[in-house]
Amino acid sequence: PGRHTSIGIRQQTLTRQSGRYGDCISEWPSESMTHNAGSYAYSHLACNKMCIQEELRREIGCVDSLLLHNSTLCNIVNSTLKGKLKHVYDRYQHSDFDCQCRQPCDEMVFNKIVSESTWPNNKYIHHMIRRLLKDESHLVRETTKDFLIPYVQAKIDIMLRYKDKSAKDLTFNDTMYKRWFEREMMEMLRMNFLRVEVYFEDLSYEVVTEQPRFGWEHLLSNIGGALGLWLGLSIITVFEFCELI
Repeated sequence: PGRHTSIGIRQQTLTRQSGRYGDCISEWPSESMTHNAGSYAYSHLACNKMCIQEELRREIGCVDSLLLHNSTLCNIVNSTLKGKLKHVYDRYQHSDFDCQCRQPCDEMVFNKIVSESTWPNNKYIHHMIRRLLKDESHLVRETTKDFLIPYVQAKIDIMLRYKDKSAKDLTFNDTMYKRWFEREMMEMLRMNFLRVEVYFEDLSYEVVTEQPRFGWEHLLSNIGGALGLWLGLSIITVFEFCELI
């Protein structure tokens, strides 16, 4: 709460070569993963997560995520199970068990840039209150009018009277009262509201494709060119030798 978070995303499509050019895969590496994944497409991250869950179920009989069907969730309050969970994750970090998860042949990723700032600021607070009072949602509008503003006003009244007995006659039109109201309202809004903005940095996207640098057609062309060059020179040399004789 009290933060404005902006998330800019950019789409990138990756196509990798398989076979003799690379070791990418397009399917889940095991039947159990295929069964648990259902209709979900293969990804390197999902494969590693599912591999960890399978290792947890095999070693301690429970999982800490709902990725696997017909599995029991671990009781993380249990200190013994918590230690066993940590042990499995430590083994994964040190590559003690092979997940056989390789990069997918076709992958779509979204690169992101995140920035944050304090929200709302001093200049925006009046505009925000007006927007809340005119919000299309009946719940938001009535909550602001019937609870939020009266609560802040009552809190200010108590604070002013405790601070200075002469402040009991202050009204909303007084400068001091307005200043306190703005401060307390801003604190209340920052404790209960946040703003998240997700947008595309650019409507275009990047495509990265792996291609063989030296294929069969290049090999045959080079062999043919080399044969033509050297055989041609050899035949010319034979005729020149015969002419000299």
